[in-house]
Amino acid sequence: MGALPAQEISEAAATPGVTTLSLDLTTGGAADSALLPAESLKLLTDTLESVENDIAEVELKLSSAELVLDENVLSSISEQAGGAEMTMAAKPISAGDLSDGQREALGGRTVFAGLALRFSAGGNEISSFKGGRLTVNIPFTAPADGGAFSVFYVADGGAFRHATSIGKDGASFRVAHLSDFVVASDESVTFYDVVDGAWYSDVAYFAARSGFMMGDGTGSFAPAETVSRAMLAQILYNMEGAPDAASAGFTDVDDAAWYAAAVNWAAENGVISGVGGQRFDPLTEVTREQAAQMLYNYAKYKGNSLDNSKPLTAFTDAGTSSGWAQEALSWAVGEKLISGKGGGILAPLASATRAEIAKIMTYYLESYEL
Repeated sequence: MGALPAQEISEAAATPGVTTLSLDLTTGGAADSALLPAESLKLLTDTLESVENDIAEVELKLSSAELVLDENVLSSISEQAGGAEMTMAAKPISAGDLSDGQREALGGRTVFAGLALRFSAGGNEISSFKGGRLTVNIPFTAPADGGAFSVFYVADGGAFRHATSIGKDGASFRVAHLSDFVVASDESVTFYDVVDGAWYSDVAYFAARSGFMMGDGTGSFAPAETVSRAMLAQILYNMEGAPDAASAGFTDVDDAAWYAAAVNWAAENGVISGVGGQRFDPLTEVTREQAAQMLYNYAKYKGNSLDNSKPLTAFTDAGTSSGWAQEALSWAVGEKLISGKGGGILAPLASATRAEIAKIMTYYLESYEL
């Protein structure tokens, strides 16, 4: 186990111009876990919160993984640790370490590498970061044949999902919860209009690999295209696994329409209501505040905790949001699902784009499902 003394942190933080505080815990030999004394954890948190430096994140190098912690993650960890020393364990796992249920869930995928990621303090496990997200990189040798691969979250019971990989391909990924993760073979996904490095590239590929948002069949993801009420109903319906639902009786939703089943399910479960007069208005564009409300309704339907809200006072245009949407917007901002458009602008009445919806849904799944 690699220890992280406060003095080492102070010396690294004193380097002029540093924006990432890089700490190598393998210098004394192999280390699959890190011990952070209470003093060190507090110092790391204080360093990132300080306005006297430009440090925005901490990178911890272990033998089996590299972990990048931002201010939100460190603040949440420090709060949960409650003054106790903390252990970060990153244990390598292989296909042979998986349970029968996990292997069955992965199907015929080839497992190239894996990681069991656990944090604990004071005898208690720390498994989530209250809206913060941890970036993880698993070093491994890519397939010699150039085949595609992805990172998967694998639950003990066998349930699995794609993790949010950073980049079109790679074993760097972002998580809001800790568990077991594997790098395994996957189908290749490429969109000609998703630019590598664009703010939406990671979430676009996650959405496509996870199956809740698809391209148009011609290789386009159409990130700038706006989203209609029918489209958003279909996205949420895909996330739920396309269950059966009785007809809602909307006069403007034909039973043969591609979105009919999704609209019926959304209306039946209080996720998206009609607009009155037995109409759903399926082709009308969804605004950002409407998208927040619909996802808030979905989270409530799923039984998720809705306590992590944040005031909208940081946004100069918060007053333009509708009164009925402010609770949902405060929750979405608190969970980092919506972060604004820069310059203190929330733009609640602007139409939501496919790129924005991909981000919102991805971050929701990271917070509640992964």
